Amino acid sequence: MRVLVAYETGHGSTAEIAQTIGEVLEQAGLEVVVERCRQVADVSGYDAFVVGAPVWATKWLKPARAFLRENAHLLCERPTAIFITSGAASDGKGKQMAMRSYVPKVLAVAPGLQPVAMGNFAGVISFPKYSLPMRLMMKALCKAQGMPTSGIVDLRDWDEIRTWAKDVYEAFENAPGR
Repeated sequence: MRVLVAYETGHGSTAEIAQTIGEVLEQAGLEVVVERCRQVADVSGYDAFVVGAPVWATKWLKPARAFLRENAHLLCERPTAIFITSGAASDGKGKQMAMRSYVPKVLAVAPGLQPVAMGNFAGVISFPKYSLPMRLMMKALCKAQGMPTSGIVDLRDWDEIRTWAKDVYEAFENAPGR
């Protein structure tokens, strides 16, 4: 099975998550290509997809939304897993809020898409990389959650990400038509 792990990233955190997902799928025996959404030229040669991006200002990054919209017909026909990354997903309450608030907006871009798996991962909050308005907004959000408000805060749970990737492999293997 040939799988495309397509991702978009703002500062590199989601790229590292996508790469890890690709490695787990490859170790399970799948042929995997990991590529940034904005660089994918043709999706027709893939049997399954994993698509992920961070949520910024309640939306996926524009290139990821465009990728879903432009390839919706094929993603709806083949097994597809979706993941989001968000600083809000750093605890159980935040994960639930992210799934309720952000995921419907992501899926609305590709009507009819029924993902075989949905991932929701904490990302990295990198205050030095943010513009001033973004930094102020993130400081306020982090302060409200009792989190650090400066520096680089890596919230990713690599065991959770690897476990999810293994679940995606199982979902792909058990998808209708396999």
